[in-house]
Amino acid sequence: MITFFFRLETSKKLKDGTHPIYLSFKSSDGKVKWYRHYTGRYLRKRIESVLNQTYPNFEIIILDDCSVDSSKKIIEQYQNEQSISHIIYNSKNSGSPFKQWQKGFELAKGEYIWIAESDDFCDDNFLEVAVKKLEENNAQIFVAKSVRVDEEGKYIDEFQWWYEDLGISRWKLDYVNDSKDEVKKYLSRKCTIINASAVVFENRKEIRQYLSKLEDFLIILTRKLILKFP
Repeated sequence: MITFFFRLETSKKLKDGTHPIYLSFKSSDGKVKWYRHYTGRYLRKRIESVLNQTYPNFEIIILDDCSVDSSKKIIEQYQNEQSISHIIYNSKNSGSPFKQWQKGFELAKGEYIWIAESDDFCDDNFLEVAVKKLEENNAQIFVAKSVRVDEEGKYIDEFQWWYEDLGISRWKLDYVNDSKDEVKKYLSRKCTIINASAVVFENRKEIRQYLSKLEDFLIILTRKLILKFP
């Protein structure tokens, strides 16, 4: 698995204190496409969708967790790209995406982080929309709508079936919510942030500290729960 970390530089610092979560589900802005199956065949499209972003200030950190396909060969073709600051290949698979995320956090020095998984791609204005909404709403986290596509990039769905029991109309429009309220009413019932690639968030020390605890929790949780796609 290859994880991309992006360092975003903005002109405006977010204030300390309580921040809302900004969640964008507006179909015309900053969508992330999520392939139905995981495979290295989509890596080039992933990289190109990042390099073509309309938002200009970002750093790319590419982490290859001992891939066994042609990923390294593809990555090497981009090693001279100015926006790529690190390319790191593991000689042994880490066994956990969280270990790769931790490594990315240690290298990233910007204000925001975007974890862009290798089997996704996104609209060219994804980062531009994300940073704009984060700054306009003084928010700590931005979540875009994810669209599921097949191996040929053809539309499957927008995960409406996953949100049905929470009131599907809520997910059709942009909204801003306080983080505690969002957790209490929605995230405590199920994970409504279904795709890491759809998220841009503040680069905060607290997040790095919680990540190791989250890994242990999710290992236990996934032993009991299996998310089945229709």
